[in-house]
Amino acid sequence: MSCERRPHRRAFVPTLAARNPAYRELTRAWMRRSRHLLEQHFDADTARQLDALIEGLALHRALDTAPHDRALTRRAVTRITTTAAAEPAPTPAARGDAA
Repeated sequence: MSCERRPHRRAFVPTLAARNPAYRELTRAWMRRSRHLLEQHFDADTARQLDALIEGLALHRALDTAPHDRALTRRAVTRITTTAAAEPAPTPAARGDAA
């Protein structure tokens, strides 16, 4: 079965990466690919926020005993994407990016 069908396995890859350098580049590549795909539809900052939301939701869905609330997820995505569209993009210095 693929990782998408077994979220409990997918959820533990970042944990492995935090503890084991061998998994770090795998996780970074995964994150880059995910953000790149999201950036086809959203600016880079919004894509990063959505990527974090998706990863966090996968972890919660895998470990939480409460049922998943799709409406809550929709509201979270709406907040991130609506707020991002209404705010000016931060400068690299404001985001903390290296010059």
